[in-house]
Amino acid sequence: MHRTARAHLILDADVLSDAYLPERLIGRETQATEVHRWLGTAVESRAPIHVWLHGPSGAGKTATALRGLSVLRDAGITNSAVLNCWEHNTYFEVLDALVGELRILRAEEHRSSLKLERIRRHLGGRPFVVMLDEVDQMRPAERGTTLYNFARLGTVSLVAIANHARALHELDERVRSRLSPRVIAFPPYRTGEMVTLLRDLAARALVSRAVAEGDLERIAAIAAGDARVAIQLLRNTAHSAELVGEQRITPDSLAREWRHAKAATQARALEALTEDHRLLYRIVAQQTAVTSGRLWQAYVHRCAEVKRKPLALRTFSNYANRLVQAGLLGCAPARVKGRERLFSIRGECE
Repeated sequence: MHRTARAHLILDADVLSDAYLPERLIGRETQATEVHRWLGTAVESRAPIHVWLHGPSGAGKTATALRGLSVLRDAGITNSAVLNCWEHNTYFEVLDALVGELRILRAEEHRSSLKLERIRRHLGGRPFVVMLDEVDQMRPAERGTTLYNFARLGTVSLVAIANHARALHELDERVRSRLSPRVIAFPPYRTGEMVTLLRDLAARALVSRAVAEGDLERIAAIAAGDARVAIQLLRNTAHSAELVGEQRITPDSLAREWRHAKAATQARALEALTEDHRLLYRIVAQQTAVTSGRLWQAYVHRCAEVKRKPLALRTFSNYANRLVQAGLLGCAPARVKGRERLFSIRGECE
């Protein structure tokens, strides 16, 4: 059977992988300098300084923090551990993961206090940095317990990464006082910054002229400030174009891949949420756009149809907000009296 000859568009797939850490953090130079300055100061003074990074998904928080840790580690200044709180979302799980990361033997005791003490002894007063990525995925009580106890270790500086500043404000006053973190905000990438970032990656990962400047601008516009989405779209489009034998990325191949990626992303996001979230999303999807009052009425009616106990009104509002935060729904003030909001499928009526 005849097969289309495969075009070679990709020179280095690793450059477009999620694990790739660029030397140059385009558009995040200020934040990178701040992270390095505070961590460097903590290590030199041997007094912990805690850093709180917050900003939307794909704003470069994790890459900036990892680059800061890498610079310190390469200089032989300090050691560190990176833990993801999506995977480890309780204090015990985070503690256990750190014990495993440090390879501390004979720390099998179940009591958290004993594990924490073994970590303290293992560090022996040496400066150490613990990076807690996606710390807002922990419940506030678990988050507070984790941060408070780690901050009590004495020589450990914490780098906490969250999508929203409120994850810090939700903490008990005692925890916030113990941390007193240096807060660094990460805004969404501006379009120009995103195009520069993509151009730099494309020059490293793809053959010459594999993607036109106009297509990089289209990707930047679609990603709306989210570098993770932009890089994934560039990677997937290059892969699909290469597989079908296209000599370069085209607007058609980009549009095709974006439709596929958008559907897959929405499906994954919905799968990670609850049935009530999915009910609300389906109601909005059926109507394209709906006010908050009508959404509540339709939701209660639907719950009655399927014999499901509806959420309380306040919880309903939080669930609707969660769909907005997940990028599944758009939200704008409704053009009616009162405090009504208009929910829509993201990108349809915003």
